[in-house]
Amino acid sequence: MQLTYDISNQMHPDVAYANGVLHLVCQSDRSKTWLINYSQSQDEGVTCTQAVCLTDNPVGAWQPRVVAYSNNVLVGWVDCRSVNENVNYPKSSDGGSIWTGNLQLLPENGFSEHLDLTTDGEKSTCSGMTTTGRHGK
Repeated sequence: MQLTYDISNQMHPDVAYANGVLHLVCQSDRSKTWLINYSQSQDEGVTCTQAVCLTDNPVGAWQPRVVAYSNNVLVGWVDCRSVNENVNYPKSSDGGSIWTGNLQLLPENGFSEHLDLTTDGEKSTCSGMTTTGRHGK
């Protein structure tokens, strides 16, 4: 299944399923820097919505992950918008139509990587490994 129809490299896809909707993310170099694109399919992957870029960082982003439950969708990735690598994540509570701004797992100069997103069907958690241990929200 193709997430975008742009002529670009796409890698690190991830998918989540909730309420009959496939939520898809991938890393793409559509703007000559790595961005995170989101799309969804309501027909089991036969067709997908046009990809939406969730990244607001011109430096690049990589290793996207997605989890979903009910109408809640959480997408996370690692980028270097601050001095160090940090996990960033926007959330949607309406099935992926409207997103929060990008939130950072740690403060501006924090360092986190090795992103992990989980859900128990009632809430989702974003965590990343740091030099001082695992942190999550």
